[in-house]
Amino acid sequence: MYLSQEGVSSQESSGFQKRAAAAKVSVKNILEGMQAHRVNLAGIVVMKEESSNFHSMFIDDGTGKIMIRNFNNLPSLAEFNAGDSVAAVGNCREFGNEPYIAAEVVRKIDPAWIKVRQAELELNVSKPDPGVKISSGADVLSAVREFDEGKGAPLSKILEMGGNEDVKLKIDFLLKKGEIFEVGPGRLKVLE
Repeated sequence: MYLSQEGVSSQESSGFQKRAAAAKVSVKNILEGMQAHRVNLAGIVVMKEESSNFHSMFIDDGTGKIMIRNFNNLPSLAEFNAGDSVAAVGNCREFGNEPYIAAEVVRKIDPAWIKVRQAELELNVSKPDPGVKISSGADVLSAVREFDEGKGAPLSKILEMGGNEDVKLKIDFLLKKGEIFEVGPGRLKVLE
């Protein structure tokens, strides 16, 4: 990317526009009022509706149900049936105090990916207090995020929070699983 004489980047002038990353969330998060513009959901189709203006379907991820609406010329939501496992990316909207997702992308997925998504969301639930000892892999992830100031979190600070061999095992497990990685000697980062 480079700037033209007018100060507009070549990407912007050629029509490319960066979009915010879609946050992986649960339906419960949205229904409870979590603030996110673009979201990435995975669930099972439980009901479909069609009207002249849009197609819609409800998906359930185990934490709640939410409507996915298609106003665009995406492949129609008519191709999905109740019981299909789907991944949906779209924008959070509200109509009559009822939240829904304006679909950008909806596609069928293997049902096993819904379980993977649930596990991902469970890992990101708790945030540790620096004075609290690490007791789970989720706490290690949260601690790495908390202490990372751009160059990775110092391993020594993470170990101080737990101070035992169990924390080292949790770090090794997360490294092997690919949830975190070492950006340099003794510096950890969460893979996001």
